[in-house]
Amino acid sequence: MSRRPKPVQDKDGKYLPNRASIKAGLNKSINDAGWYQFLLYLKYKAVEQGKQIIGVPPQYTSQKCSACGEIVKKSLSVRTHRCSCGFVANRDYNAAINILRVGLDTLATSVA
Repeated sequence: MSRRPKPVQDKDGKYLPNRASIKAGLNKSINDAGWYQFLLYLKYKAVEQGKQIIGVPPQYTSQKCSACGEIVKKSLSVRTHRCSCGFVANRDYNAAINILRVGLDTLATSVA
């Protein structure tokens, strides 16, 4: 449902308007609704299991070194995190460690 609309050509080979900008807004709504539904289900299951969900802002989680805290800028195509401190890990693994740390810190400050 959220794919880009196909280009439309006339008989001469010229491209016609395909309402791509309108479709882009629809795609955003579809994707947002999917995440919202996922979060609702996640919250439901957490309550069912007696667990707690903590939202963590995603900014810089894959760029911040989980070993030393330095920000290492990289493009999305770079899949390996390499820091000057010597820490090397998969970009997603590094982000997961940072997210876990922020979540645990948030939980500790809310309990204390």
